Amino acid sequence: MNAFKFNGKGSEFFGIWIVNVLLSIITLGIYSAWAKVRTNKYFYGNTELAGETFDYHATPGKILIGRLIAMVCVFIWAFSAAISPEFQAALLVAFVLVMPALMFMNTRFDARMTSYRHIRFNFEGSIWGFYLLVLGFPLAAFAVFIGIGALAGLVIGESMGLLVLVPIYAVGGIFGFSWWRFKLDNFLANGYRYGTLKFKAEPSYKAYLATFSLASLIAIGAIAVPFIFVIVIGFSSMLASLGDLDESMMILLGAFGVFGAFAAYILMFVIGQLINAFINVRIRNHLFSQTILDHESQPRLKSTMTVSGYLGLVITNFLLLIVSFGIARAHVKVRTAIFLADHTEVEGDLSAVIAYGESEYQDSAICDEMAAAFDLEVGL
Repeated sequence: MNAFKFNGKGSEFFGIWIVNVLLSIITLGIYSAWAKVRTNKYFYGNTELAGETFDYHATPGKILIGRLIAMVCVFIWAFSAAISPEFQAALLVAFVLVMPALMFMNTRFDARMTSYRHIRFNFEGSIWGFYLLVLGFPLAAFAVFIGIGALAGLVIGESMGLLVLVPIYAVGGIFGFSWWRFKLDNFLANGYRYGTLKFKAEPSYKAYLATFSLASLIAIGAIAVPFIFVIVIGFSSMLASLGDLDESMMILLGAFGVFGAFAAYILMFVIGQLINAFINVRIRNHLFSQTILDHESQPRLKSTMTVSGYLGLVITNFLLLIVSFGIARAHVKVRTAIFLADHTEVEGDLSAVIAYGESEYQDSAICDEMAAAFDLEVGL
């Protein structure tokens, strides 16, 4: 068993982080490209597996060029509505059409800029696979849902059709989204390479369906609690509006309403994080357990994360950022890296793995930065 280990420290990275922030501000963002490289090199270089560390190879110059082009694109999009609605609509269509290509190039760039034992990773999945999964399936699903709605309206009428369609859409949505996420993860995992060696993954659709079905049930059950809060608050407000209560009771009901609204908001936040943790942990643990490196020794990934552990990490990170007004960001990034490393392993004899590959790739960082600017990063 080969356990990952992260050797970085929050106090150590804080020095790097604060310098990156200050220099980026002083240089009006120009230094941010160097900041990204310094940050990635720190985290990659402190991530250890079987006595060896990883490395990051992107250069600040390429990242800066990509970042400047991405900023220009974001600027054009931000002011497109002021130019004309037609121009903004045309930009939106163009963005949707190039989005899968950006995601593909971002995934490949991130893989190629990463190395272990001086061997680069790579991503050789097809760009058309991204188009099929990111555009093709969602458009087909949308067409099917519209078709079902139209058919139900014609056969049983619009009013009754709505009652029938809600459960159909809910169940169909769970099945459809589970299948889409299953196909996307399967596509990504099987597209990665370590030098000349391929990663092979055989995840189970049943595991994805069970995860999203259980998550939906948890959401339905959990949302009932803040819903009751809302009803109680509404009832209290109704009583207060009647004016038959004394002043002290009116104040008490008002305070209860404020407290109830705040508590409901906090509860909804925790519920959202719980569902997110439940899905991420179960999917990660399953996908890793079904992923091997195609070598005779067949090293296998393993994730040992728990829902409670991951949820605790996310909530405490959030509280640290709130209490510190963002100053604890460096510490949050380090403790997250430590947590992920502590719950990731590779089963098998890594000393027997011999791989060959490119020592250098000349990829452009333009698409990588544009994908980051529009939050399109999807790599595993």
